[in-house]
Amino acid sequence: MTKLIILVTIHIFLLLTAGMFLYSFILILLNKKGTNKKSLLRRSVPAFLAILISYFIGIIYLSPYYLGKEGFITDASINANIPQLVFIRELLLIPLVILAFFVMISVWKYGNKVNEYVKYKASLLTLSLITLFVTTILVFLGIFIP
Repeated sequence: MTKLIILVTIHIFLLLTAGMFLYSFILILLNKKGTNKKSLLRRSVPAFLAILISYFIGIIYLSPYYLGKEGFITDASINANIPQLVFIRELLLIPLVILAFFVMISVWKYGNKVNEYVKYKASLLTLSLITLFVTTILVFLGIFIP
């Protein structure tokens, strides 16, 4: 049981860390003076790595605990909302990894052009806001589920 508590704590902490990096990324994008590729990469790469590690912890260790071989655990002592919350978590983890990957790759390839093209900056800002929103939902689900 202590191993599970430690893994859930690491999972939530990594998602929270990714959320802070994404928030910092958004603040840099909104800076009126402009930004550079290096500062954006310093935020997007750690956010992606934290999300990726959290994803692997969630899939490898937490999913077998919450999901049995026949589906959700149907123990009477478990709250009735837990299966729905775990299902939402499972559905949101994969798009979160994909969104964070797209943010990182777009900064990696076109990070120098952020200040020149307003539409690119707006699309990168929208993508990072969606990623931050999904990360925030997963942090709260990680707190509510255990």
